[in-house]
Amino acid sequence: SFADLQQALEDYPELSAFVGAEIHRRFRAARGPAADGARELVRQMSSARMVGSLTRGPELERALAALAARLQAAHRPLSQAEQLFLDLSEPYPGDVGLFSVLLFNLVRLKPGQGIFIDAGIPHAYMGGNMIECMAASDNVVRAGLTPKYKDVETLVRILTYDLGPAPVLEGCVEGGCVTYPTPTREFQVSCWEAAPGADRSERTGGRPRILLVTGGEALARGAAGELRLRRGQSALIPAVLEEYTLQAAGKAQLFTAQVPG
Repeated sequence: SFADLQQALEDYPELSAFVGAEIHRRFRAARGPAADGARELVRQMSSARMVGSLTRGPELERALAALAARLQAAHRPLSQAEQLFLDLSEPYPGDVGLFSVLLFNLVRLKPGQGIFIDAGIPHAYMGGNMIECMAASDNVVRAGLTPKYKDVETLVRILTYDLGPAPVLEGCVEGGCVTYPTPTREFQVSCWEAAPGADRSERTGGRPRILLVTGGEALARGAAGELRLRRGQSALIPAVLEEYTLQAAGKAQLFTAQVPG
């Protein structure tokens, strides 16, 4: 939230010094996200932080090192975000993404839960295993906490700078599957936790699907034959295949990504 950003600038002077005294002063004076220019102020802070990492590398490294040292010496319990900051400081020293750990919503998902992240919302996966389904995209833009190519300027340009909580999706049970509907027309994900020998018939409605087995084995049968899928394997169900069946070979977990309809 906007209030969280304001508090972070107060709690971490290393961050406020790096983004600049003027931005810090304007955040102090702002009366919340509804104030005139609040979104632009968030954009300016993000730009100062991210673009500054390209032009003021040594200053960024000193700021992050100073913050890490201060947190390590703190005589108080650290927040989850602060502990994560320290944990990531070792593999990613001097990385501007470390500041993001203190600014982003920290969401812990339990097995069976999901989250929808819209286009233009920065995010990072910190640990664990999950299924990620993406809409059609020509690229993934990265800017921190990764050894891969980073494109800071493009990221700053395409972000929406929307603020707010990150709602957790519990999914809804439909026909023995847990389905996670999304506000996009491009995809939805469902999970089938199958008992040994369980089977189900599916109709595609003329829309393609992707199957991914994450536990056990499953047998997919269609007009063209059958395919056995083991853990870690996937298959494309083409739109021309009107119907098919799935059968679990022992206990199985299978995810399906499809176009809603």
